Amino acid sequence: MSDIKQPLIDVNSIAPQQDEKQVYNLNDKHMGLLKESSARLKELKWVHSRSAQYYDKMHNLFVIPTILITSISGMASFLSTSSVITEDTKTVFGIGVGVMASVSSLLQSMSSAYKYGTKAEMHRTAAEEYNKLIVKISFEMADPNEPKFIENLESKLLEVQSNCKYFPPQNICDKYEAD
Repeated sequence: MSDIKQPLIDVNSIAPQQDEKQVYNLNDKHMGLLKESSARLKELKWVHSRSAQYYDKMHNLFVIPTILITSISGMASFLSTSSVITEDTKTVFGIGVGVMASVSSLLQSMSSAYKYGTKAEMHRTAAEEYNKLIVKISFEMADPNEPKFIENLESKLLEVQSNCKYFPPQNICDKYEAD
């Protein structure tokens, strides 16, 4: 007898493991739908990117002057308490501080009312999400592996649209169509 032990399992009797990745082919209709969706998503990405830039500019038009006015107002307030300047100059500085504080408050209120910063962020997020979907579509078209990709794409599109509560400015939409 030999000292070699027989394996408990016959290796030849085990069926070869199948690749876990399912092969899935896109028909012409689905491929056309994905191409159209990709083109539309590129448009939406462009529009939302430009909208984010526009709202950032508008936000900065209110925020930067507010910061500058507040800084100047603080310096003028400090100078108005200085013993180096005359009483008449102190009065001028005091009135100037009051006017600048009022203008700063007005700009801050308008900035809050228009919500330009919030709009910019929402459009930026939408553009990023549309870009992710464009990438997913290109991978799916190159290597289809999700049988329910189109249904998932539809629900993701609706989710992105519902998360961006603000419409892009009409002039940006018109500019895309003109290009």
